Amino acid sequence: MRMCLLRVFVNACLTFVICVSPTNIRGQLGSQESKNQTIAFINVNVVPMDTNQVLNSQTVIVRDGRITQIGAASSTPVPEGASRIDGQGRYLMPGLTDMHVHGFEDNLQEEMFLYIANGVTSVRHLKGRSELLKLRQQIARGEMLGPTLYTCGPIVFGDKKPDEARRIVAEQVKAGYDCIKIYDDWSREGYEALIAAANSHKIPAIGHLARNLPLDVNLRGRTEVSHAEEFIYTYFMKETGRGEWAKRETLIPKVVEMVKANGVAVTGTLVAYDYIGRVIGDETLQALVDKSELKYVPRKRRTKMTSDSEYRDRLKSGAAVGFRNGLNLQKKLIKALQDAGVKILLGTDGSLQANFPVIPGFAVHEELRLLVDAGLTPYQAILAGTRNAAEILNAAGEFGTVSVGKRADLILVEGNPLADVANAARRVGVMVRGRWIPENEIQRRLSEIEARFAKE
Repeated sequence: MRMCLLRVFVNACLTFVICVSPTNIRGQLGSQESKNQTIAFINVNVVPMDTNQVLNSQTVIVRDGRITQIGAASSTPVPEGASRIDGQGRYLMPGLTDMHVHGFEDNLQEEMFLYIANGVTSVRHLKGRSELLKLRQQIARGEMLGPTLYTCGPIVFGDKKPDEARRIVAEQVKAGYDCIKIYDDWSREGYEALIAAANSHKIPAIGHLARNLPLDVNLRGRTEVSHAEEFIYTYFMKETGRGEWAKRETLIPKVVEMVKANGVAVTGTLVAYDYIGRVIGDETLQALVDKSELKYVPRKRRTKMTSDSEYRDRLKSGAAVGFRNGLNLQKKLIKALQDAGVKILLGTDGSLQANFPVIPGFAVHEELRLLVDAGLTPYQAILAGTRNAAEILNAAGEFGTVSVGKRADLILVEGNPLADVANAARRVGVMVRGRWIPENEIQRRLSEIEARFAKE
């Protein structure tokens, strides 16, 4: 069902404009962005995310965009001239990674800031284009404020013969993309050629499952399945009769066995699936219309995410029951995958151009709550967007934990996120590659975005 709908969405995004100068961005964020500045978080509780623990009363030193020292506040000296940030009673955790985003077309600056404002310091884009490669470089060089960007190449649709599939992989590797995004039904020969080529070039093959192929064929050689719902169409529905949700739950162990045996990670995107079902269900429509984060979406896009959603136009309201059952099945699957040691990843499928109200940055915290609702602990849910993400992106040496030598992508929050995952949204400020953005700056910028989008 969703394949046809998403193809429309995929084809809708074509243009990309960068219109904000680096000078303006730096001016807006204040003087603490100096590359060589030393910043010290004083007497802070550290949530390192290398283990399920909190290190109390620490001092964390950041210099040149890296964490250079972590130690007990009572014995760790603060370098002379360092800017001090009070951590008393607060918690310092790694920045989050959204492993499934789209967008970055119109309103580029605003969309990137919505991620940063919510502590999302890295993102992976799953519909790449050459402009994103340029943007990735600008962000890395500090010329553009935004989350560190990873991007797949242009989506590889399934109407490819083996030679063409191999050629596309080689071209995307040469261009410098970070992953191969698979979509649509495939011939077995074409699909296996694509996977073999990706493995040969050591580039991750991710994305949708080829729903016409058996699940075991789909899983061999790929790195990740980018929607938990793909298992419904590719396996559960094929193995059961119409509407047999209870029977499908009995098949979860078999799916877990195959996923684990192939070493495949899974990104849930539960929040996207949830909102599609809610958009077409009249009983929850008003709650969507009143969703507060919609003020950070251009006014002309808001109705497209709710009452005039393409999903609402194409799907009958009765389908909402199936989405409820499907969400429940996915939650149970993700819990079983987590228990089996499969890597779960945090991803939302959101953008300002989406046809459902999955708002950049804000949706990450909704996804965290859904993972906890599925039975994951707060630590496991946050792990999906920190250390697990870094490992899948082959960047475990760069980010994902609060440890010496790592990139200083950090969130300072008011409560312990390991006790309640909602505390990850109670920010005091966000640090992006060593640049400290305090809450008053975040609120000022969000107010500017709200005012601008009220007119668009």
